Amino acid sequence: MEKSFEPKGYGLKKFGHINNFTAQMAQLNNLLQGTGVTLKGYEIDSLVDGLVATNLNSYGYDKYKGAPIDEGYAAYKVINIGKKTASGEDIVGLFFRNQKRHSFEGVTWTTRRGVKMEITLASRAHIGNIVFTSKEALDTFLESVVNCAVPEPWNISGRINSCKYPILKSYLENTFLKLRKEAEEGRENKVIYSNDCQHILFNTNLPDTFGHDILILADVKRKPNGEEFYENPRMLKSGIIGKRQSGFRDDAEPEPATFFEDVNEVIFQSNWLIDTNFDHLSHIIEDNRTRFPKGYQGKNPVEVASDLEKAIGLAKRMAKRNFKYIAPMYRPQKDRIQLLMPIYLSGSYKQAPDFALVLTPDNGIYVPETILPIEGAYQNARLIAMPDEAWLKPETIFNEEKAA
Repeated sequence: MEKSFEPKGYGLKKFGHINNFTAQMAQLNNLLQGTGVTLKGYEIDSLVDGLVATNLNSYGYDKYKGAPIDEGYAAYKVINIGKKTASGEDIVGLFFRNQKRHSFEGVTWTTRRGVKMEITLASRAHIGNIVFTSKEALDTFLESVVNCAVPEPWNISGRINSCKYPILKSYLENTFLKLRKEAEEGRENKVIYSNDCQHILFNTNLPDTFGHDILILADVKRKPNGEEFYENPRMLKSGIIGKRQSGFRDDAEPEPATFFEDVNEVIFQSNWLIDTNFDHLSHIIEDNRTRFPKGYQGKNPVEVASDLEKAIGLAKRMAKRNFKYIAPMYRPQKDRIQLLMPIYLSGSYKQAPDFALVLTPDNGIYVPETILPIEGAYQNARLIAMPDEAWLKPETIFNEEKAA
């Protein structure tokens, strides 16, 4: 039976979940430059309310064997708002299907030509907005960084991964995302452009084996809506000569991302309370059943909550003895620091924790948000610094997962 995607809400919300509204408005009005028209959010909703979307398959076609693509099989939706660019191209809104959520999301404003580019770029291997010609090219790039950097574990053994070094890919993706955000906020030297704006240079905050920062150079490309993406990333190895060859000034020194301003943000405050109220525990237990050990997945929620609260209390006592026991992580979606608390439901320390509890600081208390598998906890914690606690040692985490 085909899954139904009933439109909900008014205006753009009929077609899918709306992400980053401010950025989308900037895209749209950038496309309208030179036309004498500027649109606001409520005007767009009014324009699109009576429209019907065109469904596209994963290749960008609106028909299959002569028939329109059914919404249940669509990978994208396109709406035409009846506006044109200064050069006469139709302006359209593009929504893509989020396979995990079984819903459509957007909206990306672009042109008909831009839709083809968006679909092509979405099919390519990428690290955030840095795109590669193939998965092999991505693996080759990651391998070059691994071979240059101070040795540390970047792979996840015992499972099929989307690339050769998934931990490094995640690290670079979120680091570059944070750097671009800081640059947009006006911080200097976060993402440095060459004199002709054809290249960028950024700092990975990873040292090479000689103690130098590993800098990444990439080529700047632009979409029809003015958004940038990047190609051909490589390490800058030849210092000032390399900078000159790529059109950068001699003193171009990109700074690493800043994830926190005060060290207290990344240290667990043992005198703060953890708000383990009914709603928080219910959400964590009921919405994350599959992340609990198998023996707990069928247990009564009251029993699970009791063991969880005991494990939280034990972790708090351990944190008083070792301030690094509860590790910090950065959450890109909310641009904030959260903490990872190891949870041992059985109270035994002879193996890796069952999972990590994510705590959000909120006015002198910690709010439990969700739980993460230890593998995911390691990747998130690595963004701030290389974890050095026993419960986040990759040789323990990934070897146990392999053996499980």
